[in-house]
Amino acid sequence: MPDSILRINDFAFFGCRNLRKVKFGLGIRKIGDNAFAECESLQDIQIRSEMDCIGVNAFTLSSIESVEINAIEDLREESFSLCSRLTSFSVKKVDRIPENCFAHDIWNVRLKLLIVHLQIAEDYRI
Repeated sequence: MPDSILRINDFAFFGCRNLRKVKFGLGIRKIGDNAFAECESLQDIQIRSEMDCIGVNAFTLSSIESVEINAIEDLREESFSLCSRLTSFSVKKVDRIPENCFAHDIWNVRLKLLIVHLQIAEDYRI
């Protein structure tokens, strides 16, 4: 996506069956609720900018295998829930991960958190 896109609206790509990969531009700040939910072919996302927020259920029920995020302030509830193929989640800086961000798939995820400041809910002792 071009650097000029700052936000992906709620339900923008909901259920888009042919979307396989998304590489966000440097301008992206927010991904809305359910923006890429039920994108059953989506396997890979790359976010190079510093994000404000990834919304509730943003990638729920997608086929994402790996996620790379430079920095994000807020991951919302169930952002990556029911992503049964998710095996790699890499983020250099994050301010908050809610306890149910990876609901129903946390056992598949290998979290690589390279951060200075991190607040994690009690259920995610890494």
